[in-house]
Amino acid sequence: MMKQIKTVFVLMLALIAIMAVGVSAADLNVSYESVKLDGDFLYEGVTNQVDRDSTYDVRVRILANEDLENAEITAKIYGVDSKSDSVSDTTEVFDLPAGQLESFDLSLDLPAKMDRDEYTLRITVSDRNNNVEYEFPLAVSTSRNSVVIKDVSVFPGNGVIAGQSVTAVVNVKNYGQLDEDDVQVNFEIVGVGSPAHPVYMDLESEESDSSDELYVRVPSTTVSGVYNAVVTISYDDGDEEVVQSGKIEIFGADVKVDEKETAKVLVTVGAQSQEVVAGESGAIYPITFANTGDVAKTYSVSVTGTEQWADVRVSPSNTVTVKAGETKQVFVYVAANEAAVEGQRAFSVNIHNSDMEVVKQIPMSASVTEGDEAGWDAVKKGLQVGLIILVVILVILGLIVAFNRMKNDEDEDDEDDELAGQTYY
Repeated sequence: MMKQIKTVFVLMLALIAIMAVGVSAADLNVSYESVKLDGDFLYEGVTNQVDRDSTYDVRVRILANEDLENAEITAKIYGVDSKSDSVSDTTEVFDLPAGQLESFDLSLDLPAKMDRDEYTLRITVSDRNNNVEYEFPLAVSTSRNSVVIKDVSVFPGNGVIAGQSVTAVVNVKNYGQLDEDDVQVNFEIVGVGSPAHPVYMDLESEESDSSDELYVRVPSTTVSGVYNAVVTISYDDGDEEVVQSGKIEIFGADVKVDEKETAKVLVTVGAQSQEVVAGESGAIYPITFANTGDVAKTYSVSVTGTEQWADVRVSPSNTVTVKAGETKQVFVYVAANEAAVEGQRAFSVNIHNSDMEVVKQIPMSASVTEGDEAGWDAVKKGLQVGLIILVVILVILGLIVAFNRMKNDEDEDDEDDELAGQTYY
């Protein structure tokens, strides 16, 4: 008997809890009159077709059955696999008197990389303590033509000296249903020099690739400042266009550059572009320092632009001290990781002086490929090039030292002749 009473008591508690939840939900006495997506009515239980890589206007019209205070409306699609691509929008906080109808506008940006799948659009009306929610099923597909810019690598990335070049590599992806031929990629620095020569790419549906390098020469007369760097891609026979812009700093002729400390140290590189196999092999980029001056110099080497696609190390050390008349080499080893996107990838090797100021920026690139072969050929090629460069530098350094000695000997002979011709009293 006692067991039956306990069972009845538990059931009563459960029923009370359910009723309490129902009362709580009913506390927000609001009903919606309509929900529109880009002007089309949505109905609960009826699936609507939408395209990813698109922006949709959402209009929610609600009726307050009683006074509504400190409320807001949220439109959200859950289940998008990216924290940075949350598909949601929320109104500002508002009050609404009982019996009043009001429309609220929101906007949803559906990212290109959403899965083509079934989703639910949830419209939530909330105040500080309660909410009511309405659900509308959506089928997310993709448009026939949809190409996006995934990434832009610009080097040097921390500023360029007037008279040098800026290099850009653009990674794009075709999210559309159709293959795209002759996708045109353009790069320019607004108000600086001439735009880069455009490059063209063919992209199959769901394929991503990196462009060839695009070069913009910065005239030596360019005034210092921060300029807009703009990448534009056009596709679908030029009917569609995507633009992405960023900032780049230029150090112009009006900036005083102390070249006295760097002119006596020659910094040379081997091959500036090599092939690497994603997840399997790397390439060696030799950097040679030749000190033709009279005092020792210390430099450090850093690499930028490889953070997302490669592992880098500098051997034997990223710091090198070059004595007067001495030549030394360091080797930058770049190994593409398994996640590296196939195609041309640009990066920069930066030479810092003892005050950690960048005195030279060297644009480099790696052609990332997929394959099973080991990368020893690339490593061997890098070492061979480095050895050749070292021999050439040693020859040049020897000639410079020999010339300096000959000049000193001639100066000493002139002094001896001058002394011999003097008369002492």
